[in-house]
Amino acid sequence: MKRGYFLWDKLIRNTNSTDGKREVEFKALVIESNYKVCAWVMIYKNIEGKTKYFCIPTQESSKEIWDKCFIDLRDTNLQTTAYLPITWAMMNLIGQLTNDYNNVCFSKGSMVLTQNMQYKTIETITNEDTLVVYDNIRKKLTTSKVKKLVTHDESKYEVYKITFTQKEELYADNSETFSNPSIIDGKKVIEATANHPILTNNGIKRIDELEYGNEVLVVNTLGETLTYIVSNIQKNYRKVDSVYNVILENGNTFVVDGVIVSTK
Repeated sequence: MKRGYFLWDKLIRNTNSTDGKREVEFKALVIESNYKVCAWVMIYKNIEGKTKYFCIPTQESSKEIWDKCFIDLRDTNLQTTAYLPITWAMMNLIGQLTNDYNNVCFSKGSMVLTQNMQYKTIETITNEDTLVVYDNIRKKLTTSKVKKLVTHDESKYEVYKITFTQKEELYADNSETFSNPSIIDGKKVIEATANHPILTNNGIKRIDELEYGNEVLVVNTLGETLTYIVSNIQKNYRKVDSVYNVILENGNTFVVDGVIVSTK
């Protein structure tokens, strides 16, 4: 794989047969600099146990990726044993992505870090705001203007409550508790929909894929990044009327309740 890209694992995996032998798995090819999905890699395992790989372009795909897609289709000749599972998988993918796009959000009252190291509730963010973001290439904090605040209030949304604890010993001086609203008794707490992506030591994971001990990056009031671990997971913690997300002019990460998360 070329430098500057990584595969987002565990995105979609399903078995499309009663015998459990035929399987389709999708992985997102993500641009490391901005976390945009530039293509999908579909891995199809047929009934004989043979594995085939297909490249599926997106609106971010280059001509090279589109060419690879057509080569994959030509080489497989759309054989009957592969065509039906591919058709099914494509429909599954479209539905899953649509659902993810609409529901990747945070609950009202979540605190977002702005460029002056002050927090604002996510529902009050506007395109006049500049947020603190994380450059995963240079491994440092930077800033980006907000392009748009996305609001969803069409139904009830179930959110997870995730608690993070600092990996190292907590500071003896707890003055940070009073200046950073995202800290509760020395811990970080976020509420987000199950499929919201978050940056971990094992790459990007959805909220519902987090496991105890997973490491995340947290920003303190001095602008330093610290390592925290997942210490508590409350699934389907509550239902809320509205959820929110931001679209940035540059980058795909921002800081919510102190934790570095991805926008999509």
